[in-house]
Amino acid sequence: MKKTLVFLGFAVVLIGSITLGWHLTHRPSSAAKQDYAQVYNAHQSKIATITNHQKISYLSNLLGDLGSARRVHPKKPQNSQLLRHFKIVQINPSAKIDAFIYRNHTITVKNLPVVHSGTWHLSSQQYQKLTHLR
Repeated sequence: MKKTLVFLGFAVVLIGSITLGWHLTHRPSSAAKQDYAQVYNAHQSKIATITNHQKISYLSNLLGDLGSARRVHPKKPQNSQLLRHFKIVQINPSAKIDAFIYRNHTITVKNLPVVHSGTWHLSSQQYQKLTHLR
């Protein structure tokens, strides 16, 4: 009788461990585990959330290219009118970047790794792509 109870206790612990392990390794991935960007209009109303890998890669590559560009301006021009605001959340390595797109083809980026912040002039192609990215 004592051997049976020990065996049943061992079996319950073993089955519980297997079940817990399976649930921990097979749970669905959530949006919080991947990079994403929230898009806001000039009035700071959220108009989209971007989770598409290609679009996020485009944004990351563009911001990385801007960060390595030499033509950084310390401040945006005074007459700039905000068009779009991107809040980009990168999971690995962890970063939260703000990008502000203005009507005069400039972009101001804050919290950019290494460079921290700056303002750059966008090409017409970059400007068109960013203003229509959703």
